[in-house]
Amino acid sequence: VAGYKTWKNSFNRQVNKGEKSIKIIGGRPYKRKVEEIKNGQKEEKEVEGISFFPVSVFDVSQTSGEPLPQLMNELSGEVKNYPELYVALKQSTNFSIEFADIQGGTKGYCSPLEKKIVLNNGMSQAQTIKTLIHEITHADLHAPEFDKNSSIKTTKSTKEVEAESTAFVVCEHYGIDTKDYSFPYLAAWSSDKELKELKNSFEVILKQAD
Repeated sequence: VAGYKTWKNSFNRQVNKGEKSIKIIGGRPYKRKVEEIKNGQKEEKEVEGISFFPVSVFDVSQTSGEPLPQLMNELSGEVKNYPELYVALKQSTNFSIEFADIQGGTKGYCSPLEKKIVLNNGMSQAQTIKTLIHEITHADLHAPEFDKNSSIKTTKSTKEVEAESTAFVVCEHYGIDTKDYSFPYLAAWSSDKELKELKNSFEVILKQAD
């Protein structure tokens, strides 16, 4: 499923006339200042939370247009010097890293508010390393945008292109072949991007992968 604009802009598909949307619950992090009484004095503090709201989405069967990119094949195989590489990556970020059973096929995610990266249990060494680099890139490049003082607002597609491209480049350096997963992923998220945007992302990717 995806929203109307995502089907149109990211996948070049149009929602069929007369289709009714599916309602799901979406979430957005927020920060706000509240006043509280402490020792008889008013104090202002900042609290963080997540606001929930209804989101309208459509199933692929409700759309028409270009074929969807080929399915991504989950990576398999072991990684040379896996323990050392995993530790090095873990030490490269100030986000904590944990493993959990994630539903829905998601390989991992980055939580800026909790400053943690969560990886799915049971993945191969290759998929684990690739996913970890992807999420570390989100932590380094995109998590700061959640700061209320940040004026940078990167689109979702740009974030995903930068994160997956960085993962691909770094994995190639270490002899890990991720193209069966990375190429379809990038095709899905870069279809709506103009050449100028892609060039800008390319500069960011090279700097992050260095």
